[in-house]
Amino acid sequence: MYQILMERLQPEDIVILNALSEREASSQLSSVDKSDILSGLTLTESAFRKSIIRLEATCFINIATGKRKLSYYISQYGQQVINDIKGVE
Repeated sequence: MYQILMERLQPEDIVILNALSEREASSQLSSVDKSDILSGLTLTESAFRKSIIRLEATCFINIATGKRKLSYYISQYGQQVINDIKGVE
């Protein structure tokens, strides 16, 4: 199942996962908001929203609750995707 989900990822999904991984946003406390993720990326708002919906549905990212703005962090499954893409075991 994991392999199927990984194969269905779009390039913008991987860009967002990579951005969260590079910012070390791996828990609710270290989550980052949309403007922080989009800074330096060439994604449109629409592409970002579609990708966030896909990534949350596949459990590759989580949404942090209890903050004023929506913020996001990469899950252990999302980090595994990044590791698999980079060839890290």
